[in-house]
Amino acid sequence: MRPRLVIALLALAAVGAVLLSVPALRSRVPRVRSAAPAVTWVAPPFILAAQKAPPPPTLGVPDTPVTIPAGLTEAGWSLVDTGTGTVVGHSANASTMVNYTESMIKAWIAADFLGRAARAGTTPAPGDLAQLQSMIIHSDDNIAARYYRLGGGDAELGRLDQVCGLHSGTAMPGWWSYTRMSPDDAARYGLCLANGTAAGRYTAELLGWMRAVTGGVADQTPDGHSGGGHWGIVDGLPPSLAGQASIKNGWEPEVQDHVWHVNCLAILPTRVLVVMVRYPWVAPDDDWHHATNLGTGAAACGAIAAQLVVTPDL
Repeated sequence: MRPRLVIALLALAAVGAVLLSVPALRSRVPRVRSAAPAVTWVAPPFILAAQKAPPPPTLGVPDTPVTIPAGLTEAGWSLVDTGTGTVVGHSANASTMVNYTESMIKAWIAADFLGRAARAGTTPAPGDLAQLQSMIIHSDDNIAARYYRLGGGDAELGRLDQVCGLHSGTAMPGWWSYTRMSPDDAARYGLCLANGTAAGRYTAELLGWMRAVTGGVADQTPDGHSGGGHWGIVDGLPPSLAGQASIKNGWEPEVQDHVWHVNCLAILPTRVLVVMVRYPWVAPDDDWHHATNLGTGAAACGAIAAQLVVTPDL
């Protein structure tokens, strides 16, 4: 080999060695490596637990005391579990406060007629069923008076205490509207309607009529003989509960004491709630037909019921 060629090759080899000794430059020099299988990254398996839906609201005792709306002379409430029959909660005066039930007792007038038919193994005539339905949905006083007489008058109220285990009574013999109850007794009355003790095999029909009660506060007739009564407790419930509520309210501004007696009964699948309130009424010339503050009692029932709406823990 020629000397010049040898010298040139040695020089090139020396330069290459210097370049490879510098890391930054060495990394740029392509290398020949043996082929290796590609590795695919696989994400670790994650198990996503389904989120539980929040429990639906129900009626119970709140953590804070129930506030009684202003302007009332007295108010009481009682809440009963329909499954066990036990009192979930009630106001301190729930066994001592007494109100005239007024139209709230119409559910018993219907239940007594239907229950006696069920126990006798007879079927009520279609006309009777239509009349009782109208009495509940439209709160017709004339129909109530007729079936109260057919039931034996005050004897019918005696059966109420016997069948439902109450301690009620009437302040005026011969007048169904003057039946007296405490909130605790009224809640037991609602339980008696709910569990079938009162109306027997016609219970579902009766509760269905009570869910169909119609008429707001402004729809009550001047003489108080009809107008339904879809107000009160249902106004304080969320839609999921209000749609299930079988209700019957009772009200009247009493001439004897110039005090409104307003009662609200709601039967739900797991609860029975009763709210009773009293407050002064004002009417021109002491004419109770023109007393216009029924809305005070209706709003009070709704306000107390709203405070009893609770959401169970998960």
